[in-house]
Amino acid sequence: MTITSSSPSASALTAVAGQTSTASSVKPTQSLNQADFLKLLTVQLAQQDPMQPMDDTAFVAQMAQFTSLQQTSDIDTQITSLNANNAIQTATGLIGANVTLQTNAGLVSGRVQSVDDSTGTVQLNVNGALYPLSKLVDVTPPSTTTTQP
Repeated sequence: MTITSSSPSASALTAVAGQTSTASSVKPTQSLNQADFLKLLTVQLAQQDPMQPMDDTAFVAQMAQFTSLQQTSDIDTQITSLNANNAIQTATGLIGANVTLQTNAGLVSGRVQSVDDSTGTVQLNVNGALYPLSKLVDVTPPSTTTTQP
C-alpha cells in the first residue's frame, strides 16, 4: 500500500474543504464552524498512523481551543446585538431634541422627528431627511416651558 498524500493533516484539510489539487476555482470559506472542525477531526483520526496514534492530550487541547473559540464568537455576537440595541435606545432618546450632524455637504441642524432602523443602521429623521446616528456632532435638549400658577 502506498500513500500519496504528504501528510494526514493535508489530506484532512483537503477533505474538509472539498477541494482537489486541480480545483483552483473553489472559493475558500473565511472560517471553520463546528461541523467543519468535527469533519477535520474525524478525517485526522481515520488517517492517522496506527503505529503512532494521535496523542489524546493533543485531541483534548484541540477540543478545548475550539470550545473557547466558539464561546468567544458567541460573546462577539451578543455584544454586537447589545450595541445595536444601545444605538436604538440612544436615538429614540433624541426624539424632539435639536441636533447638529456632520454630512458630506457640511453641518445640518434641526429637530429629530423620528428614528428609522429599517436598513439595519440607526438613522435620525431631521428636517425630513435620514442621517446615520454616527454623524451626530451636537445635541441640544428640547426646550421645556413651564407655566407659573
